[in-house]
Amino acid sequence: MLSPGILYEVVFVIKLKDPAYGWGVPVNVSLVLPNGYKQERKEKLQTKPREQWIEVPVGELITSPENVGEIQFGMHEYDGGEWKRGLVIKGIAIRPKT
Repeated sequence: MLSPGILYEVVFVIKLKDPAYGWGVPVNVSLVLPNGYKQERKEKLQTKPREQWIEVPVGELITSPENVGEIQFGMHEYDGGEWKRGLVIKGIAIRPKT
């Protein structure tokens, strides 16, 4: 349960194995809030370090009585036309933003 009135950040926790390939085109990450508001951004994974856990920011949310329910989040890349290899997703973190 999230506390009301707090600003939270949502991040993917991932690792790129070595070798990892097919990540030359940025991935799209998105967050959809209960009220339908959608946040989208692109993230370049090609230049990220290998063999260590890193965080990929997805978006932010503030809990309020008007914004109660489930959130949706995702990561995809369709435009590059290349097979992908080496992405490990540990999970997602939703935490107060400092």
